Amino acid sequence: MKYLSPKQLGQAIGVSESSLKRWIDDGQISVSRTAGGHRRIELPEAVRFVRQRGYTVSDPSVLGLTASDDITGRSDTGQLGEQFHDLLTRGKDKQFIAAVTGLYLAGHGLAELIDGPLRTAMARIGELWHNNPDGVGIEHRATDICIRTLGYLHTLVPYPPEDRPLAVGGAPPGDIHLIPSLCISLVLAEQGWRELNLGANTPWDQFVAVAEREGASLVWCSMTAEPSASRTAPLSTLAQRLAHLPAPLMVGGRHAADQMPRPPHPNLYAANSMNELTIFSRGLLAAHLAKNNHNNGVA
Repeated sequence: MKYLSPKQLGQAIGVSESSLKRWIDDGQISVSRTAGGHRRIELPEAVRFVRQRGYTVSDPSVLGLTASDDITGRSDTGQLGEQFHDLLTRGKDKQFIAAVTGLYLAGHGLAELIDGPLRTAMARIGELWHNNPDGVGIEHRATDICIRTLGYLHTLVPYPPEDRPLAVGGAPPGDIHLIPSLCISLVLAEQGWRELNLGANTPWDQFVAVAEREGASLVWCSMTAEPSASRTAPLSTLAQRLAHLPAPLMVGGRHAADQMPRPPHPNLYAANSMNELTIFSRGLLAAHLAKNNHNNGVA
């Protein structure tokens, strides 16, 4: 875990060290103390404060980032998609990580970035193999950069308390795509869920086994491949086996709605975008927290 001193965070956002210390003492920023009593701010807490207060990170090097070529000043999805595409196809990993992180620090939501410029850029890169002999190599390199970027973003999201509900999920058998499940787990973490990503090509029975063992309150299944009967049929069975937890089964992906069995199962839902997942998971989390508060006698 990376920690910042009040002076370092002040340097990053262009405010005085004394202001940071005053906000800390007012309870606006959570800190830990060193053995000598010095204040230290966890990086996710610093990011939360920057996003909440709308500060511009004037010195990203303090956060371990390189310059982002002023990409954070752009908000048009199409323009950002072009920028993402350019950085990924040229293999500019440090610049890409800095650009995406800069947009996140500037207040852009993760679902917004994933549904918009990231999806646009990767979709275009995925078509390169049709007419570019180097297309496969470019796509593999871009995928690796995206995975590392998502991993870094995960370090910036505050880890939720242990009493928060858990979401478990992954991609089903035969689905080898890594990025969609990483995106889902990251978006859920941003919403305040504890999350456990089982990754690609997960056996159907493991969704149930892990959800039961860990006491999951939500299970997701990321289905990127084209719809097929071999995938649709197990979904209904999986939803039925999860109903006793109870843990709704959320199917995500571009073809999520097409994967739904007929007739629909009452415990089975579809999300065609990260934004739809955000709305669903936020409502479910709010219901869990309200129930816990009621059970604990909190008004």
